[in-house]
Amino acid sequence: MNPTSRTVGRQKSESLSSTAPVNLTRFGCCLIPLFSTCSSLLQYEQLLFKMARGVEISPQLRSRICELRSIGYSCNRIAKIYRDIPLSSIKTICRRECIRVNNTTRPRSGRPRQLTEEQRHYLYDLVTYENPDIKNRDLVLKVDGAVKERSIQRLMRET
Repeated sequence: MNPTSRTVGRQKSESLSSTAPVNLTRFGCCLIPLFSTCSSLLQYEQLLFKMARGVEISPQLRSRICELRSIGYSCNRIAKIYRDIPLSSIKTICRRECIRVNNTTRPRSGRPRQLTEEQRHYLYDLVTYENPDIKNRDLVLKVDGAVKERSIQRLMRET
């Protein structure tokens, strides 16, 4: 028996070599293998990015769904294209399209961070490259007292 094929009952299943990678193609920022069983990029996307419960749908995928809806596709037809996304999620995406700006994710509830990402990167670079022996009180002065010294200690512990 050929090691790449299996027999189920009396029927011989397809050879497993039919799903072997043929070559690589660029998809976004990564390279993915081209399989002979997948005929379109949509099938690759569904194969590679299976949706897990509680995972947020990306803004690009939301834009695609809204674009299909604006073309005239029904929600049921879109759900048949994207089988991993529930019909209720597709309906919610289409209903909330007017709330979102460019289908970007809305900010979460809760207190916003006191240090901006630029300030955080500035402090990391300052401690890492310029002066590793700098005192925490000097770091507080570098960000114009936006946070207390204890917050700087916690931030430096993350590094």
